[in-house]
This record gives sequence, structure tokens and C-alpha cells, in this order.
Amino acid sequence: MSIASERAVISDLLRKLTMAWRTGDYAALEPIFHENMVIGAPGQTMTLIEGREACIDTYRDFTERTVIETYSEDPAWIGVWTDTAVASYAWDMTWTDDDGFHAASGQDVLTFAKEKGAWRVVGRMLLETARA
Repeated sequence: MSIASERAVISDLLRKLTMAWRTGDYAALEPIFHENMVIGAPGQTMTLIEGREACIDTYRDFTERTVIETYSEDPAWIGVWTDTAVASYAWDMTWTDDDGFHAASGQDVLTFAKEKGAWRVVGRMLLETARA
């Protein structure tokens, strides 16, 4: 498969990932996430979430306790090297929860591994940026 074809596959997985968490279809995340996936989330100290189910739970927990008012993503940059790929995109979101209204901007960096012909997310680094 060409690099352009591999990028198209990764781009489609990113679309499916966003659609899954935005619609609450958490089962659709299972084939996208590697069983040993990790998420690094910023804070006063870096939080590391390990394992597919724990990573899916982060999406479920957030979407079940919030009402997302707006969400947008920029087109992703995707690099592919043999059986490893990285995708990065900026996002903006507003939401409400029990604490009120929130607004955030950030960058997601996802690392993919190709095993047995299928790409899966093995890592996600969530970076919050200053809101313009």
C-alpha cells in the first residue's frame, strides 16, 4: 500500500474516532484502539491512562457528564513510516457541566501501530493550548 493510501486509512480512522465519541458509540472505539493503548493528559502532573477499556472510559466519562456546545477539528497532519504513524490536529470545544460553561483549545497527537494489516491507536497525547 502506498503512503498516500495509508494516510487515507488513518484519516478515515480519525473520522470514525471522532464520530464514535461524539455520538456515544463507545463500542466503535474498540477496533480503533490497541488493547495496550495509553493516553497522556496534562494537568499539574501528567496523568497516564493505560489499556483500551480505561481509555474508552475517559471518552465515556467526559461525554456523559457534559453537554458539548461546540466542537471543531482542523485537518490532521499524518506521517507514516512502515508500521508506525502519527496524526496531529488542533481542536476547539465548548461545553457545560455541573460546574458551568467551559471553553478549551488543544492539540491531539495520536500514535498508530499497524499489526496484522490493521492500524490501531497505541497512544494519545492531549495538549491544551491557550484559547484565542
